[in-house]
Amino acid sequence: MYGSSLNTFLGLLKLSSNDTNWVGWFFIGAISLFFAFVFSKIRLNFSMLSVGSFFCIFSPPVMLLLERGNFDLLIVLMISLGSILYKGPWKVLSIILIGASALFKFYTLPLAFFVSVTLKKSYEKILATVFIFFVTIRILDDLRNMQSEIPRLVWGSFGNASLGLYIDFQVFPTSIALQNFLGVVQLLLIFLFLNQFSITRRALKTPLIGPDFFGSQIGRVQVFFIIIFFSCYFAGMSFDYRLIFLIVPCIIEANRLYELQTQFSLLLILTIASAWFSLLAGNHQPLGDLARLQPLGDLCISVLVIYFAHLYFRSFMDWRMVRKSTSTNRTVASLDS
Repeated sequence: MYGSSLNTFLGLLKLSSNDTNWVGWFFIGAISLFFAFVFSKIRLNFSMLSVGSFFCIFSPPVMLLLERGNFDLLIVLMISLGSILYKGPWKVLSIILIGASALFKFYTLPLAFFVSVTLKKSYEKILATVFIFFVTIRILDDLRNMQSEIPRLVWGSFGNASLGLYIDFQVFPTSIALQNFLGVVQLLLIFLFLNQFSITRRALKTPLIGPDFFGSQIGRVQVFFIIIFFSCYFAGMSFDYRLIFLIVPCIIEANRLYELQTQFSLLLILTIASAWFSLLAGNHQPLGDLARLQPLGDLCISVLVIYFAHLYFRSFMDWRMVRKSTSTNRTVASLDS
């Protein structure tokens, strides 16, 4: 689903059918540079991590995105550049890129809100608030004038309703409300299982993320991509090529765990399973067109949803406790002096 602003933008470019070839090659070249940037920021050698990352990058969702030359590639590039420019003198340009991406594809709007909240300078907050306000108005107008419903497909898609849609296709009819409810129940059961598992197996607890990591370029790429992935997952069903917003953060996270000498193989296996067990993979599927693979891939995606949500929440609460403790110590020190 495209915003009307994207159609306007394409109209201004006046591209003909003969121009689509070089536009496609531009997208492929730009996304290759982005992956080169990601790998330049992480430590890869000939190990399980590098082999696993190779399988993730050359997985069916990423190849499908490149093959189609879909405009989601443009969104990936805009968000990537926005995350890199977010810290420093180019922060205003970062805000514009993220806001403009929401005009083209609505699922990046939550990221625009997140960026506006995290800004510190007053003029940046005012600029971001005004810009995002007008972006939101335009998006609401597009949604109001939309003539067709948002597609909800069981094959080649992922989202909170995946389990309910699969049951609707294979077992018995389900309503949209039941599909969403089943998705929430599935996430809750996964959380309870993983929480109990981490209690009994303390060695498997994931190290928290510190502010230094989020302050780095590669850390911001992970955060920005994960926010968009959450938006795609909970807003409705999204085509598998948007799994790139999960695959890249998982590679970055696996590298972080590797550097901390912590178990990363399970995270890498879940990522590969999420990327490869897709029924919209054509002849690239490793085990053929077996319908039973769809729930397995969706289950792995749901596990990764819980993993990142839990990791970010615990890290945020830890930061708050540290800041509160630091503030209290400063207050006590000033009273003593």
